[in-house]
Amino acid sequence: MKIKKRVQGHDIILDYRVLKKYPHFTRYKVYKMLSKTKRLFLYTTCLTSLQIKDIKNAGYILTDEEVFN
Repeated sequence: MKIKKRVQGHDIILDYRVLKKYPHFTRYKVYKMLSKTKRLFLYTTCLTSLQIKDIKNAGYILTDEEVFN
């Protein structure tokens, strides 16, 4: 899942890669996209389906079809 955020006037693309799925949440590794092939690991995080909906409603651009299935 890729999320495009605007931070201090700059667009940043964060790439969320699924680490493991649990019954109530999913654990992600978060990378910052430096170019189309290079990425920089930032941190790991856990998100529920409600948190993903909140991110979408906040105006961030989500690009991943499998999250909403």
